[in-house]
Amino acid sequence: MAKESAAGGAGVWRIFTLIIVPMSRNGIVTILILSFVSIWNDYIYALAFLPQPERQTLTMALASARAEYAVSYGLLSAAAIMAIVPVFVFSARSPTPADPACA
Repeated sequence: MAKESAAGGAGVWRIFTLIIVPMSRNGIVTILILSFVSIWNDYIYALAFLPQPERQTLTMALASARAEYAVSYGLLSAAAIMAIVPVFVFSARSPTPADPACA
């Protein structure tokens, strides 16, 4: 498709934005989501480099919310849901424009 577009007079930037990027969109989105989730759930580095309680990440706060002999499962469940919501918000599909070039 890129060669046909170049033969039709399309420039390099137009070929890249209208053909290459839309064809590789699924791979790019998959890499972004997996990278975001792995960074979001990174507990060991945060535990090692952020020992102060006021600088804890959300996963560190979830792990430290357990008491010594009792666990408040309601509190942990609510906090875990709050930790998962940004992943769903950022990974939600944006609406496709009604442009025929995007089809």
